[in-house]
Amino acid sequence: MNKFIRPAALFAALLIAFSLLACGEEPVSQDDSPATTTGTSTDAPLPAEATDVWGLTVDDTFLYPGADPASVLAQLGEPYDMLEAASCVHDGFDRVYYYPGYEINTQPTASGGEVIISIYLVDDSIATDEGLRIGDTLDAVLQLYGEVSADAGVYTYSKTDSGVTASIHIAVDAAGYVTSIYYS
Repeated sequence: MNKFIRPAALFAALLIAFSLLACGEEPVSQDDSPATTTGTSTDAPLPAEATDVWGLTVDDTFLYPGADPASVLAQLGEPYDMLEAASCVHDGFDRVYYYPGYEINTQPTASGGEVIISIYLVDDSIATDEGLRIGDTLDAVLQLYGEVSADAGVYTYSKTDSGVTASIHIAVDAAGYVTSIYYS
């Protein structure tokens, strides 16, 4: 399985690095966060809780793009690491919270809150709610999620509930193995 984990981890790391550095700001680790950082803010109006969108359940906590990270992070506990950089979208910080097997990416909202924008599986220790893991085959993808057109080897499935649209993106290499799974 190691031959699948390295490409997926590299792919996820590159995506995160590019998104965090898009403004040209240096990422800031949790230990040297600027004094202006106030943590998550929940005063922003977020969509109603969505239960029928693509998401990931970890320790009985349902994670999905569009969710309020303050309540999710409180349920998951402290991440083992966190990275933040000034946001290009709104005032505040884009953040990446690192947990064993997955990462949660957030960005600030226009009204000062924070929202989950993506969740990445980084190795085969975590499976999707449907049972798919990095390293599984294209046949498993199609059996669990159904037939869709792939764009450059990425199979995308979307659902909308309570004003939230979330997608699961599954990258499959030329040999037919899942190399990346992320929700956006």
